[in-house]
Amino acid sequence: MIHRRNYLLLQQAKSKPELASILGVSAAFLTNTLYKPGIKSHVNSHYHQFDITKKSGGVRTISAPSDELKDLQRKLSDLLLDCKSVIQFDNKVKCTLSHGFERDKSIITNARIHLGKKNVLNLDLADFFGSFNFGRVRGYFIANRDFKLDPHIATVIAQIACYKDTLPQGSPCSPVIANLITNSLDIRLSKLAKGNGCSYTRYADDITFSTRKKCFPTAIINDIEHLTLGSKLLGEIRRAGFSVNPTKTRLQFKDSRQEATGLVVNKKVSVKSEYWRLTRAMAHSLFKTGKFQISEQDGSFKDGNISELEGRLTFIDSVDFYNNLEKKKHSKPKFEPKIHTGLNKFKGNLNSREKVYSRFLQYKHFFANEYPTILTEGKTDNVYLKSALSRLQTAYPKLVNPKSATTAYSPKLKFPELNRKTMYLLDIGDGATPFVRFFQRYVDELEYFEKRKLKIQ
Repeated sequence: MIHRRNYLLLQQAKSKPELASILGVSAAFLTNTLYKPGIKSHVNSHYHQFDITKKSGGVRTISAPSDELKDLQRKLSDLLLDCKSVIQFDNKVKCTLSHGFERDKSIITNARIHLGKKNVLNLDLADFFGSFNFGRVRGYFIANRDFKLDPHIATVIAQIACYKDTLPQGSPCSPVIANLITNSLDIRLSKLAKGNGCSYTRYADDITFSTRKKCFPTAIINDIEHLTLGSKLLGEIRRAGFSVNPTKTRLQFKDSRQEATGLVVNKKVSVKSEYWRLTRAMAHSLFKTGKFQISEQDGSFKDGNISELEGRLTFIDSVDFYNNLEKKKHSKPKFEPKIHTGLNKFKGNLNSREKVYSRFLQYKHFFANEYPTILTEGKTDNVYLKSALSRLQTAYPKLVNPKSATTAYSPKLKFPELNRKTMYLLDIGDGATPFVRFFQRYVDELEYFEKRKLKIQ
């Protein structure tokens, strides 16, 4: 197994060339990224910083690495996730406590642990990534029993991961390393929760406890009226080198809306109703006027783009899909296009949210498309067409944007990357019949969009 091979090679590595080989880069690339002649550490020059506004007020500083360093950090992230898989397999444990930036985990898997509880407690670890300094990262990989890396290798890993002596927000490997180091806290808080009849999960710096008891035990919450956390809980958090942000501590009761990582968990895992209503309003504005506005975290508004709206619709649909799987409503694969006797009969299978998503896909691919959209019957037809277009670009220059010193080659044709869900929503499938139905509906579908689009990117 390649994961185990890389894990063992990492434990045995003694030099930068060996680490570079495991990461799949050249030793020269690794050295040039981290160092520069005459400068002890050149890695800091690979970052640029910018601030984004927090929902709770204030700003969050993002430290974005250069493309070269980001690629290196992404490779380190993948390597450490591979190592983590091997460690969990060897110890016969599953990742059930940490859900942020973990494989096969998400805010949905985090939220479902707290479904249908009487009380839900949310708390936030203050300055989460800033709590991991260079020495803590290096020391972890040297001392941890599952790694025990050579000090030189641990130093290089810390140099790849850290910026200005901390794990930066914006690096692909910061969340993975933070999760590895915080695992010991997860275990202790999980034991504390289990011993008091509670459930525990963590998504990055967002910690959630829940219980079916009438109230939380004093080990978790000492004073409900003043929302004072228990001494045992605070002691474990301080022992792990963290502190709690008191402004983000919330206790939610069953008779009010309960949330975990932004999802409602009272009866089923769902998005907030206002989130869906706002997304639906954005979509309708886009369909009618060709533009929409999206709210910023500071309360201001800006013109939205299609990608942002598509992300919101995809997220909402992923939560609905999870609930459909949980209820096992569909005896057949949900997204298989079905045989219809009428042109629009497929819409009867879509719920209200899916109808909005379906109309959005129509708008994006067949109304607001900058270039002509090409639909192919077979799965690989678009690959052959793209290849032919690339080879024949000199003969048909009007069909391509040629490569230049500042821009990459791209065709002036759109080949939608449709998956089983988007094909289901558009009633497009393999074979000729679904395409015939699609083209027969085409004119009527476009008549819905009342005005010509305004070009937005």
